[in-house]
Amino acid sequence: LAQVLADPGGVPAAMSVRLLVLALCTGCAVQISTQSETAISFQDKIPDYLASLEIPSESHWVETDDGYILGAFRLANPGRPVLLLQHGILASAWCWLINDPELSPALRLYHLGYDVWLTNTRGNTFSRNHTKWNPDEDEEFWAFSFTDMGRYDVPSNIAYILKATGKTDLIFVGWSQGTSQFFVSMTDPKVREYVKSTVRLFVALSPVAFLANQKSNFFAALGNMHVADAVMAYHPYAFLDATETGAPLQRINEFFCRVTMGIMCKLTVDLFCGTSPEDEWGAITNMSAHFPAGTSVRSMLHYQQLYLSKRFAEFDFGAEKNLEVYGNETAPAMDLGQATVPTALFGAGHDLLSDLEDLSTLVTTIAPTEMLEFSNVWPQFSHATWFVGNPTAFQKWFPQLVRVLAKYTPAESQAQVAQASAGTYKSGLLRQAT
Repeated sequence: LAQVLADPGGVPAAMSVRLLVLALCTGCAVQISTQSETAISFQDKIPDYLASLEIPSESHWVETDDGYILGAFRLANPGRPVLLLQHGILASAWCWLINDPELSPALRLYHLGYDVWLTNTRGNTFSRNHTKWNPDEDEEFWAFSFTDMGRYDVPSNIAYILKATGKTDLIFVGWSQGTSQFFVSMTDPKVREYVKSTVRLFVALSPVAFLANQKSNFFAALGNMHVADAVMAYHPYAFLDATETGAPLQRINEFFCRVTMGIMCKLTVDLFCGTSPEDEWGAITNMSAHFPAGTSVRSMLHYQQLYLSKRFAEFDFGAEKNLEVYGNETAPAMDLGQATVPTALFGAGHDLLSDLEDLSTLVTTIAPTEMLEFSNVWPQFSHATWFVGNPTAFQKWFPQLVRVLAKYTPAESQAQVAQASAGTYKSGLLRQAT
């Protein structure tokens, strides 16, 4: 299993199928149902999908100070308030688009009049480029974690977007690891003043910082069985990479998602972060077409360390290397009590990764800074309901997001946003099972 996780392209397809089923279905009885079709497949491209919805889009490349070249997509509303939407671990920009158009956050926010930018973290499907290193050959390319994303990807994306739009600030909306990296940005001495001056509001969906009480079977296995250590020693490169070499595993995921009408996908998602009765099978099926999108093994190992150490801390290289890198044998904690940007926390009651106890720790840590703008928990939501929820779930959380955003929308643009909210959307793109 570790070999499949590290290098799915190096394992025969038949073996990948057997190991995937074994990993997902041990102790589980899955009844195969009639095949379902999805609106989004592995072959679909974001610009083409947006064009089918008559939404103007742009593709951009952002170069970081340490040489990574990141892909980004813009749902262009020139002159309007700018939103940067940052996905979570193993995901990509697709996660903001995979539900019915009326239920996809990026599409609804675009129709509300926002200039929406979908960024991608280093190492995922859209960001496998570097000015010096080859991701298929150089181990150095994969020597990163979410701390590097917070120090380099976040400020580089912000600077690029502000230059392209002519704006002076934006709103950052992150999910899962997208929140972890922004928490780093707010605490890093070299970055925090920049994000303080350029980010009007930070919205955190299923925020991930403290993991002491997480209940994800996948991340528990990483920690309790030290899976990430083993994979790091065997293959310190990509983890669940969904490029051409990873395509067989990706197609296997999508195949099982289709033939089980989303049940196998729910087990797949559950393995990572849990599911909810309010999640839509069709949307989860769509999500499987572009998830996982890959990351570094070090990123997974870092989250393993957070779980075991019960701290939000820098990557632990071991005492000797820590002394060289940090000047201390112990990896230092990152102080979220130094939060510098108004923050809105959106929590989920069925979230196995961002547990409510850990969310409470985060709230009590940020609250004294007076930067906590909003905090709420939706009891029945999973880690991914923000993207795969049914219409009822969407109406529970999205209006609240709009209200929080509106408070930080420039006054001269509020009328435009209000006017755009009356727009209509194409729907019915999630085809039913046949």
